[in-house]
Amino acid sequence: SSNTEALDWESVKDKISVRLDVYEAQYEAEQSHLQADIDAAGFDAQVTDFDLDKTAYAISIGYQWSELTYTQLGYLDLGDVKVNLILDAAEDRNAFSKALENSYPITANGITLVQGLSMYPHSKVHLSTEAGVFIWDGKINVASDQLNLDYDNQTDLLFGFRLDYELISRMSLGVSLQHLAFDQQAMDLFGVSARYQF
Repeated sequence: SSNTEALDWESVKDKISVRLDVYEAQYEAEQSHLQADIDAAGFDAQVTDFDLDKTAYAISIGYQWSELTYTQLGYLDLGDVKVNLILDAAEDRNAFSKALENSYPITANGITLVQGLSMYPHSKVHLSTEAGVFIWDGKINVASDQLNLDYDNQTDLLFGFRLDYELISRMSLGVSLQHLAFDQQAMDLFGVSARYQF
C-alpha cells in the first residue's frame, strides 16, 4: 500500500546523510626532493616553479547501518599541482618522463568508498574511525615541451579519524584527519566538515 511504502521510505531516509569536507593537503613531495631525484637520475633539467594547491574537497553520501556503523560513497578532489621545468634539448623526453613519474607530486580526483565505526552514539560528540579505498585518476600539469607524464587509474587505501559535534538536530560540524596511502607517496588531509542527516 502507499502508506507502507511511505513508512519504508521514511525509515530509509532517516539513515541517509550528506557530508561536505574541505581539506588542507600535506604533501610529502617538495621542490628540493624533485630536483634531487632529477639530478640523481642524471638528467640536465631545472625545476623553476613548484606550485602545490593545498586545498582539497570532498562530497559524500552516507548510509547509517546502525548506531555504530556507516558507509560513505563520495567524490574527492585533491586540487592542482603545477611544475615548471627547463629541460636540455638533448635529453630524451620519453626517458625523462618515465623517471619523473615516481617523484612528481601526485594529485588526483576520484571516488571514495569508506566504512566507518562510530563511538559515543548517544552523545552530541561523535568520534569515528574510517577505512576504505580511493579510486583515482591522476592530474598532471607540467610546463615543459613534449613531456608525456601520466598516472594510470589506480586504487589505494585511505584511513581516517573524525570528530563531529551535533550543532542542531540533524546538522553536525566536524574536524577530520585522512591518510592516503599512495604507492610512491603518502598524503595527509586535515579537514573541516558539515554533515546533514535526512
